[in-house]
Amino acid sequence: MKVREDSKEWFDAQKLELSRSGTIDHNSGSLSRWEAPREGLVKCNVGVSWSKRNRLMGASWIVRNEHGDVLLHSRRAFGNVNSLAEGRFLGLMWAIESMASHRLHKVIFETEAMDLVGVVLRPKAWPAFRYQGTELRNALEKINEWSLSGASVRVNRCAAKVADSVTMEMRYQSYVARGAPEWMCALLEDDKQGR
Repeated sequence: MKVREDSKEWFDAQKLELSRSGTIDHNSGSLSRWEAPREGLVKCNVGVSWSKRNRLMGASWIVRNEHGDVLLHSRRAFGNVNSLAEGRFLGLMWAIESMASHRLHKVIFETEAMDLVGVVLRPKAWPAFRYQGTELRNALEKINEWSLSGASVRVNRCAAKVADSVTMEMRYQSYVARGAPEWMCALLEDDKQGR
């Protein structure tokens, strides 16, 4: 009986809060489509693509405003990445550091890495990931107001497509650009329209 209670307690602890309530009141829940942030905030979707064979990872982020307009987007290649988990951590760290360096200080981060959301929001429930949680929280301290949410593949598809360009199309050149990538305008417009 004690084992069963301990097991239930452990599994309950693993359930994720999908949003951090702090200075930003943002509750995403389980979204089936991309949603624009409220006025005064920006949303940063973080995408990662990992090639096990090449130990290569592509990471990207796309920042959009309350109208769904792309303000900035970026792509970067990382070499010698040993696992998808390591890649997701590196990608989220890079996105957080990028937002701080671009002086964006009211940011909602969305990622498919639900474990990292848990590590940041409920560190006691994820003791094996103490290092990642500490590093992510330290990076987030440079952002005045932030929220971190899990995103489905569907919600995060635009950022994922940019990250895929590293591993699938061998586009290793890093960049930061204003506005939307032309080749993705239709998909970004679909997000705005809720399709």
